[in-house]
Amino acid sequence: MYLDKSLEEKLKKFARTIAEANRRFNLTGFKTEDEIYNKLVIGSLLPFRNLHILTETTFIDIGSGAGIPGIPFGIYFQKMKGLLLESNSKKADFIRRVIDDLCIINLKVLCGRAEDIIRETGFRESLDWVFARAFHDIYSAIEFGAPYLRISGLMYIYSDRSSLELPTEVIQHAERLGIRFIVRDEFVEYGIEKGLLLCKYDHTPDTYPRRFPVVKREARRLMWQ
Repeated sequence: MYLDKSLEEKLKKFARTIAEANRRFNLTGFKTEDEIYNKLVIGSLLPFRNLHILTETTFIDIGSGAGIPGIPFGIYFQKMKGLLLESNSKKADFIRRVIDDLCIINLKVLCGRAEDIIRETGFRESLDWVFARAFHDIYSAIEFGAPYLRISGLMYIYSDRSSLELPTEVIQHAERLGIRFIVRDEFVEYGIEKGLLLCKYDHTPDTYPRRFPVVKREARRLMWQ
């Protein structure tokens, strides 16, 4: 994908910062700076190389970890305004430092659990995009991401699986939350490549998201069926 020199330098500096911090505490399984840059940083952007962004499009990155994909998005798509949600305070502090060091003015960090943050803020059903790269499993990502989306908003889950390969219970769970999977043949209309893409068509009931242990227990049960 095309990157001008200033964007490339900023993204490489981000990868270098992750590699250095990774020696002190576990941020990612990728060990070398090249791996982090190519597979984690650029790898987060590749599915969206044809994405067209309107000014002040909003997103939330749930379970941001090392700031992936939120920081690459904030750097590459400067018209976007993003929230990076991370429950681990050490990782959230790392993300804040990176944002400050790289002078990324269109991103904000939220430290807390998704089910708590949405009840403490005004972000319920207000955002254009939800991204989930390493947020546990697909079932959980759907439940904790859907309530943040406005009607017609989109959710993207990084996955090698197709929606046609998912258990019926996952499809039904999405429907209960007011979102539907988009089939791969239609991805081109959205400027997306691979992964899982969902669109919000109805309001998410106020009872969602539930507490994490409840959702995780249901997701684990699906794995063993």
